[in-house]
Amino acid sequence: MSSTPEIERLVESTKNYRNYPLNLIDKSRWDKAKLEEFHRRLCHAQAALDIFLPPKKRFELPVWDIAEDRTSRYTKNETNADITKRFEVGDEEPKLDPQVRFIFMSTIIYQKPLAINEDAFKKVVSYHQVTPRFLDYLEFFGLRSTLAEKININGLYAEKTLDTPSADEQIPELRRSGRGYQIGYTLKSIDLNVTPAMVKPATIYHRFDLEYGTQLWIFVDHLMEFQRMAEGSQLIVANNVDSLQEQFQATLNNHIVLARWMNVGWREHVDGLPEIMDNRPRKRVSLWTDEGQAFMGTRETLKTAFLSMDMNCEIMGAVRNFYTSIVDDRSFPEDMDGMAKKLVGEFVIRLDEEIEKMAVQRDRAKQLQDIIDNARTIR
Repeated sequence: MSSTPEIERLVESTKNYRNYPLNLIDKSRWDKAKLEEFHRRLCHAQAALDIFLPPKKRFELPVWDIAEDRTSRYTKNETNADITKRFEVGDEEPKLDPQVRFIFMSTIIYQKPLAINEDAFKKVVSYHQVTPRFLDYLEFFGLRSTLAEKININGLYAEKTLDTPSADEQIPELRRSGRGYQIGYTLKSIDLNVTPAMVKPATIYHRFDLEYGTQLWIFVDHLMEFQRMAEGSQLIVANNVDSLQEQFQATLNNHIVLARWMNVGWREHVDGLPEIMDNRPRKRVSLWTDEGQAFMGTRETLKTAFLSMDMNCEIMGAVRNFYTSIVDDRSFPEDMDGMAKKLVGEFVIRLDEEIEKMAVQRDRAKQLQDIIDNARTIR
């Protein structure tokens, strides 16, 4: 392999994967103290929450790649050797980034570690130079995670580099121009197939290269749901992967897919609270009676639902605003400027429809919560 400074820096970074995110090539956005804090948090999160599997435990990291000729390749990556082969720069010719790469990190059941060990995770995020802000979202997962305590721990992460990217971000040998954007967020749907119904978070990280049109998607979820969505062709891939415009449109469409996913089940969940819907009290009740305790339990359920749906609305509103700002940026590629604005305009209309659906159920949950508050007397 002909060595270049860019490749050498990436080789060094991937070799030092255990120090993530201190090993990231481009540190211009972070001071050393902040990176050290992220590193400590990752170590603490693993120790406190058991986010990852033990080192020698068998795991599975599904990766779905779509090449320039639209041929696809799916691999399970079940060992550290598989991960090293796939996500490390060695002495051979560098492997070009695929046109689209989907990476799926998932738990098999709720409140269990992600089906990947810590070393494998760090190799993946080091190879792709994923922002350390990605770590903010991992606390939704793990053996001892408690979703109710983390409803509002983060918002939207979005970063764009459209004009003059750092030289550290440019690795043309892998088709990485450094010119593009990255975005990360967590949405919450509801699982009605368990009793009681459970809020299920999903974390999404996406990066788009505006020169090569390459896309990276990382999904972190429960029960391998997004992997099944990909297998069922629910995630969108452009018909013409050589077209920057079509790639950008496919990206927007995938955000719509995610917005629809977040809406699933919430209406039925709110409708299924009989203490409120079918037995609305006409008189005040004491908190210390069985009836009062039942109403308080329902109130907590409604509070969690309200906070989850409110966060969904806020996150998707921020996604909408981010893409609007991207195409209005003077540094956005001129060859697709006009068409991109049209695509984003259509995207905004569709996304707002999903946000409005969520807002209706959120407001219903708040109204029902108010009914409980007006029905009880605290003594």
